[in-house]
Amino acid sequence: MPAMTVITIKKYDNVTNIDYDILSKSAGDGTWAVWRQDTGNTAPYAARPTFSTRVTESQKGIRRVDVIFEYPYFYTDTTTSQVVVPGSKVTFKNGVLTVPQGIPVSVVQEAGTQFANLMGSFLIRSGFVTQTAFV
Repeated sequence: MPAMTVITIKKYDNVTNIDYDILSKSAGDGTWAVWRQDTGNTAPYAARPTFSTRVTESQKGIRRVDVIFEYPYFYTDTTTSQVVVPGSKVTFKNGVLTVPQGIPVSVVQEAGTQFANLMGSFLIRSGFVTQTAFV
């Protein structure tokens, strides 16, 4: 089983590093390993991107790797200076990418880049190769 570590990837600008910190380790097959983008992120916790994966095995000996990536949209209200988290987010869940209307293109670009870079990271690739949970 791969040991969970912080995952460092590039942002959309392809220059700036961003870290996905360990939020919770998997307890083994069937439980989620979760990373959240906390380092240097001043957004409310509800508006921080998360990346989750788990591995399960069917009765027929088939290993299944599930992946969920959520990139919440938020903005600062110019009249009140309050951070607003409307609840919409770019989501990738088991092969389906969902992008609600009204999310700015720049947010979608950042979300797509971060997801692709997470999937291409050595740690996540090793999890796919071994089909084992991150502990």
